[in-house]
Amino acid sequence: MLKLGIITDEISQDFDHSLKVIDELGVDYIELQSMWGKEVTELNSKELKKVKDLINKWNKKVCSISPHLFFRVPLRAYNDYKSYWGSYNEHLEQFKNAVRIAKDLGTNLVRVFGFESEIWYGNESEWGNVYDIAIEKFKEPIRIAEKENITIIMETCFLNNFSSASTLRKFIEKTGSQNMRALWDPCNTQFLHEKPYPEGYNIIKDYMVHMHIKDGTVDSPNYGFTFCPPGEGQVGNYKQILKTLEEDNYKGVVSFEAEFLPAGGTREDALRLSFNKVKELLEEI
Repeated sequence: MLKLGIITDEISQDFDHSLKVIDELGVDYIELQSMWGKEVTELNSKELKKVKDLINKWNKKVCSISPHLFFRVPLRAYNDYKSYWGSYNEHLEQFKNAVRIAKDLGTNLVRVFGFESEIWYGNESEWGNVYDIAIEKFKEPIRIAEKENITIIMETCFLNNFSSASTLRKFIEKTGSQNMRALWDPCNTQFLHEKPYPEGYNIIKDYMVHMHIKDGTVDSPNYGFTFCPPGEGQVGNYKQILKTLEEDNYKGVVSFEAEFLPAGGTREDALRLSFNKVKELLEEI
């Protein structure tokens, strides 16, 4: 039986309301990205206590602490260079905070990203030393993770490096650390023209400890996606993906991330629609 989770701010920034909806849907696992207009790592001690109290109130389990760590931070900039997305040093401090929060809330997973993307088309010889620089930048987070028994999960995110199963697997292997693993988002991997299933899955499955489920169509001219309910986009046969996860005895959580708004609807409506679509697929397996 697959473990299902929901990123709470996919429903609302009102954390209590999000947990109420998640409980109504019968979901046990929650992924924490932001609430009350703040990234989870930006919350003060009083707000973090409230988060913990509400989690206990609704009897939920935290599967991942998922702020936007190193998201689109320039790879080649000085560590103290402050870009629109912040500096490396600022994100490193937020990472340390995420580790503390993860341990306090009972999870060992902390999400990160691979810096502003320099990997697009062409072959690896055209990417310069992206892997080497990224590995150097992640030495300290990995050292902390190994010391604190935390697993860093890097998301395949198309705005960042290592956004395909192929490039992320290579990065993970190059780090040589058991504490660096994959957050596979099959929808995102399509931006590099990787077929999510079976090709992408077979590449990343041995390194995947967390997964996001959403669907969409690549919109290359506008540097993004048009998102939609699972099964209605380009990912393909989500039913077969879910079936394979069960057959392979996948131990991680499959976490919902809708990213679209239905006509005249809300983020909560989108999440409910996505969840119900996947529940239907699971019932058919």
